[in-house]
Amino acid sequence: MRRVFKILFRIALAIAFAIGVTIFMLEMVEDAGEPLREGAEKYLAEATGYNVSIDEITEAEFFPDVHFHLNNILFYDPAKMDAPVAQIEEGDFLAPLLSVFTG
Repeated sequence: MRRVFKILFRIALAIAFAIGVTIFMLEMVEDAGEPLREGAEKYLAEATGYNVSIDEITEAEFFPDVHFHLNNILFYDPAKMDAPVAQIEEGDFLAPLLSVFTG
């Protein structure tokens, strides 16, 4: 019986460690300004079919919810990049972290 508790304790400790490392890594990603902006542009371009330009990401959080505050988002038609098709001055994206991973 004592051996079972020892195994369960080690499993719980490993899970807690993995969760802690994951939260730490998500906190570090929040400070990656340029790669984060480029990733958001790529995601929006794939989702909309337009080329996207984001001026800046003023706020980025990944825990406990995924939250982005974006400024000056421009959507361009891929056929003619001379003038934007749509512009968003400010925008917020907020989603629960679990739903981002599970779809």
